[in-house]
Amino acid sequence: MAIKNERARQKIRQSYLNHEQVKKKIYERRRKLLIRRLTAFFAVAFVVLYFYSSALISQSELLDSKRKELEAAEKQYEQLKDRQAVLKDEIKKLQDEEYIGKFARKEYFLSGENEIIFAPPDEEKDE
Repeated sequence: MAIKNERARQKIRQSYLNHEQVKKKIYERRRKLLIRRLTAFFAVAFVVLYFYSSALISQSELLDSKRKELEAAEKQYEQLKDRQAVLKDEIKKLQDEEYIGKFARKEYFLSGENEIIFAPPDEEKDE
């Protein structure tokens, strides 16, 4: 009877050990699958993050260049606006007969009736 009990114990131990080995294999398999899934997930997440960050960087660079272009265009607009105001003023002046006469005398040394034009000496020649 002692031998039967011993054999029964060995069977139970063997059965328990087999069961534990199977549990351990299942645990290891699940662990490997979990590691593979996490690795795949993080790889995909990294690729997606890389593309989003590169798109964000390129868009921010494009936005900066467009802002610089806008500032340059606004500056040019202000300059042209000032130039337009000067030209409009010049147009108004050129419609006045007296201004045209003064301008012609000053720039082209034209004279009216009974006028004599004297050219002042250059200051550079005197020195």
